[in-house]
Amino acid sequence: MPTQNKVYYGLKNVFWFPVVEVYDPATGKTTSSYGTPAPWKGGVSFTQTPSGGKTVFRADDSDYYTGQRNSGYNGDLVTARIPDEVREYMGWETRDANGIAYETEDSGSVEKYIGLMFQFAADQKAIRHTLFRCSLTRPAISGETTPEGNTPNIKGETTTVTSTPRPDDDHLVHDFADPRTDATKYANWFSAVQLPSVVSPATEYTFTAVEPVGTENPADEGWFVLVGNTFVPTTDTSVVLGTTYYEREVVT
Repeated sequence: MPTQNKVYYGLKNVFWFPVVEVYDPATGKTTSSYGTPAPWKGGVSFTQTPSGGKTVFRADDSDYYTGQRNSGYNGDLVTARIPDEVREYMGWETRDANGIAYETEDSGSVEKYIGLMFQFAADQKAIRHTLFRCSLTRPAISGETTPEGNTPNIKGETTTVTSTPRPDDDHLVHDFADPRTDATKYANWFSAVQLPSVVSPATEYTFTAVEPVGTENPADEGWFVLVGNTFVPTTDTSVVLGTTYYEREVVT
């Protein structure tokens, strides 16, 4: 058996990737696909506390039944600064034509999910993790004067990460690579999302916004609309002004 790690420590190689969820009304199922991982520089600390409770049923003067539920994790990610790409993808900020970033009352009101990857050093071989469905909270805006001696007190930014099971049939939450992982899978961990072999790879799609002429029947065209974080087939039989429609293509 390959050598196992005894301890782990540190934090580096934080990456994030977009999550696309597609709902199929014919089957009632949702399928997740993922974008290419991108670096999230400046990782300081990351803590994830398990979510989900223990169920205890008392009978015959004993714990007749006990059960555990894995509802994911919750905790804080501290980094030097949250990348602009993440802030804009989550809908917290928008840029105008002059590059001014701004927020409104509705900024971030639509829940969006990303995936997170990160690495802990270890005594034998670094452990590389993936969380498949994460929501984030907006960071605080804070600062303070530079103390005497001109040594800045750099605090970084904190976002609370809630990682939940993905809505696919497998309800996958998390996987990781360590000394026992296939060398190729380990080496490619941050190049593309690595799913465990027991999970069937989902069909990957791209969605492109269309510009309706106005005479189309969106439902007959097979167009989609974005509801929260999920692309859903539209039921509109005529183009609705102000609605963004998307065409779906299979990634080959």
